[in-house]
Amino acid sequence: VAHGNGDYRSASFRPRAPGVYRWVVRYSGDRGNRPAGPTACTAAGEEVVVSRARTALSTNASPGAGIGGAIHDTATLAGGSAPTGSVTFRLYGPDDATCSRAPAFVAQQRVFGNGQYQSPAFTPQDSGTYRWTASYSGNLSNAGAGTTCDDNAEAVTIGRVRPSLSTSASPVATVGRGPRVSAAGLSIYDAATLSQGAQPTGEITFKLYGPNDARCTRAPVFTSATTVNGNGIYNSQRFIPTAGGIYRWRATYSGDANNFAVGPGSCGDRDEGVRITIPAVVSLTSSASAAVTIGGAVHDTAHLSGGSRPTGSIGFRLYGPTNKGCTGRPVFASTVTVTGNDDYASPAFTPDAAGKYRWVARYSGDARNRSAGPTGCDDVAEVTIVRPAGVDPAVPALSTTSSPSPALGAPIYDTAHLTAGLAPGGAITFELYGPDDQTCTGPPAFTATTTVNGNGSYRSAAFVVPQPGTYRWVASYSGDLGNTAAGPTSCTDAAETAVIGTTPGPTPDHGPDHGPNKRPRKPAHQRKPPPPPPPLVTG
Repeated sequence: VAHGNGDYRSASFRPRAPGVYRWVVRYSGDRGNRPAGPTACTAAGEEVVVSRARTALSTNASPGAGIGGAIHDTATLAGGSAPTGSVTFRLYGPDDATCSRAPAFVAQQRVFGNGQYQSPAFTPQDSGTYRWTASYSGNLSNAGAGTTCDDNAEAVTIGRVRPSLSTSASPVATVGRGPRVSAAGLSIYDAATLSQGAQPTGEITFKLYGPNDARCTRAPVFTSATTVNGNGIYNSQRFIPTAGGIYRWRATYSGDANNFAVGPGSCGDRDEGVRITIPAVVSLTSSASAAVTIGGAVHDTAHLSGGSRPTGSIGFRLYGPTNKGCTGRPVFASTVTVTGNDDYASPAFTPDAAGKYRWVARYSGDARNRSAGPTGCDDVAEVTIVRPAGVDPAVPALSTTSSPSPALGAPIYDTAHLTAGLAPGGAITFELYGPDDQTCTGPPAFTATTTVNGNGSYRSAAFVVPQPGTYRWVASYSGDLGNTAAGPTSCTDAAETAVIGTTPGPTPDHGPDHGPNKRPRKPAHQRKPPPPPPPLVTG
């Protein structure tokens, strides 16, 4: 006090904690004045209420990302009075619009005054919308603050990622020439490498096109699906091609909640083409030349069909009358070059002894065609008869009669009638064509051979046709030393036709009482009356 009576102000004081503060004043006095006070602690007007500073907290989340990308949140604290404490960041989701479930991520940062504070980075493993919230804890001098779940700046979208899918077909497969090559060696497959996915699930579907479907526009010849469990290499199931050509794989990844679908790849992808070489199954039949008198030339003709531009060669072997097993050294051998499906004749050979000669033919095969043969040693078509000089062969007659037309599932057979032969031997070959082969030019549905032992009727083996239709028999007699060959019978012979239906067909008129040579029927007055019916018994 230096100026007498008056108003005196205390120095300023900055409280460090909120609450109710009370002033107390005391005057010291001097020589002319007594001390005064202290004022009462509860004196009116001497209470000061100090509240905590009101802080403000705002946030701004980092941009969205794909699965596997890191995100974070940034909080700005303002208005505090030298604030301390901490800021807590919470991340909810995916797709927790009310932030009511347990947070996917929680982190704290210590506070050292007003300013910006950034959360640690977090890498979501699922796609969807995530939401940040931040809260300031406050302290004695500063009130707490927080953000809400629906703040616009706090939503982050985590999108699906687009994986990478690459494929590689299995190596080229090739079948060997031999007829016994195992089909198991032909299996092919495709391998797909899935990478850069976010813990991908779903499946990879493999489709195989071909052969020779250059644009993959036809229906796939094979489809396979493999379950996905993470990035990696996935193989299709194996496939066994049945035809040669170029096959093309295409693979597609289905995608899932975190990964986009990928594929299919291009049909012309160089890594997805597989050239399959499967040699064709070639058909080889042969027919020997007709019987000759000793001094005449004989030859064999091979019929090659079903090949794929066949090359290679056909070898002919001729075995003499004493070599019934076609073993050892032949009396004649030759080889001719093959230039496609066709008939190939051996060079001529002149036997020096009479008897029964047997031809055997074999096709070598090539890269595109399997080998075929050898033909059978005793094939009727491969037998050539060489007659002694001065012996004129008999000329047998050959006629045939088909069995009655049965219902589908019942057997049919043919009967050949050989007449006018001179103690004929050899064999009769029966061939059945159909259904509905009106010219008998296709491959026979059934073939059977019966040994001949004199003139007479010879019945073929029975055959059950697999489907309804019109079937036609053709029969031929091989001939022997004393008899010329006979036949083949005509494809259009009515007696050689069998009509197979789902119900029994009509029975042809065959036998002594039917056909052009049937016996005349007696007049009605000369025929015996039919026997009376049995008596009717009732009870």
